Amino acid sequence: MLSWRNFWASNPKSFGIVMQKSTEYFVEKCLLNHVIKKGSSILDYGCGPGYVANKIIDYPSNYLGLDISETYINTCKLNFKNKSNFQFQILNHTETSSHQLPNHFFDTVIILSVAQYLGSKEKVAELIESILPSLKPSGEIILADVIESEKHFLKDLFFIGIYSVVKGYFFQFLEFAFRLRFSSYNKLRLNNKLLMLNQKEIEDICQQLHLQYTILEASTLQRSRKTYLIRF
Repeated sequence: MLSWRNFWASNPKSFGIVMQKSTEYFVEKCLLNHVIKKGSSILDYGCGPGYVANKIIDYPSNYLGLDISETYINTCKLNFKNKSNFQFQILNHTETSSHQLPNHFFDTVIILSVAQYLGSKEKVAELIESILPSLKPSGEIILADVIESEKHFLKDLFFIGIYSVVKGYFFQFLEFAFRLRFSSYNKLRLNNKLLMLNQKEIEDICQQLHLQYTILEASTLQRSRKTYLIRF
């Protein structure tokens, strides 16, 4: 049976410019709120084709991008070949520890649009826990684009559509909407529900791991989704 992991590993170009613009919007909000800072060391878990990296290219002292798609990672390595402080690795396992990440190294860990594909609250907790040893004591995890419910799915899609008109990529948005409805993504979404986590469940994870959190408001185009800033 097709899983989310297999889907993203084998369909790296499914969402194109819509995913790019949504990611850029998120990064702009993070920069505006000084969540991503100059000179920081950044881990981008689920880096995709490098949309976050492109927007912060002059910000980090060190950047490591991880992704399950070999195509994405190869694209990033090619695009950033002249940036020695930008490194990319393939995620072959769900455990980040398999990459032997340096201890207490990262100021910021970005986990954008990943939680909904992990399958359970426990898997999200495991991911966060596996990353903690590589986070500096003053560091922060940005757990972004967390779905609370699908109640506002159409409203979110409408807002993204309006944004695409303003930014001049409406026809690409229509292609995206068509793919969303008729591609294997939609079939997979019906058979393997996207994971939804409300604020109380995120709070439970943080209490379990002895962490604190705050919410970064209006940080994604899908206004019904939340971004949590998690720290020691």
